[in-house]
Amino acid sequence: MKRFIRFDNKDRSSGLKLLGVGVLIFLVLLGLELSLPFYYPSYATVENTFHSNFKEISLTPGKGVLVANINVTKDDNTLIAFIDDQNDKVNVTVVGNGNSLTNAIDFTETLPPGKYSIYLLDTSNNSYNVGFTYGIFQGSFINRFYSGLGIYQTVLEIGMSLGAVLAIIGLILFLISLRKNRR
Repeated sequence: MKRFIRFDNKDRSSGLKLLGVGVLIFLVLLGLELSLPFYYPSYATVENTFHSNFKEISLTPGKGVLVANINVTKDDNTLIAFIDDQNDKVNVTVVGNGNSLTNAIDFTETLPPGKYSIYLLDTSNNSYNVGFTYGIFQGSFINRFYSGLGIYQTVLEIGMSLGAVLAIIGLILFLISLRKNRR
C-alpha cells in the first residue's frame, strides 16, 4: 500500500512546523483578544459604569428626550455618552453651565463642575428605539485607559497578522515540497 504523503522529508516537516507555529500564535493571540474584558485592568469598571447607566429610549421625529441629569463635581471629569445604533439622525446634546454642546452619535467632553442635562434629539422623520449609555470618569484615567487599550489591541492584532502570515508561508512551503516530490 502506497502512502499518499510522507512526512520524513525535511522540507515537508519544516513547512508543517511553520504552519503549526503560525496557527498556534494566531489562536493564542485571538484568545487573548476575545478574553480582553476579563483581564485588562479597569475594563470591568468602565464596562460596569456604562452598563449601569444604559437606557432604552423611544424617540419621536423632531423631538428631544431628556435622558439624564448629571452633576459634575471635579475639574478633571470627562463625560462619555453614546447611542448603540450608529444612526447619524440622533444627536446627543449636553446642556448646562450656560453651554449647549451637541454631537451626532457620541459625545466625549471634559466638563467643568456643574449640573448638566443630557438630551437625545431625533432629526429624522421616523420613530424608533435606541440604546443610550453614559459614564463620568476622571479625565486622566479614561485617557490612559483607552490609550493603553488601543495600543494593546494593536499589538495583539499585529501578532495575529504575523501568526497568519507564518501559517500561510508554512502552508505554501508544504505544498511546494509535495509538488517537488511528485517529479
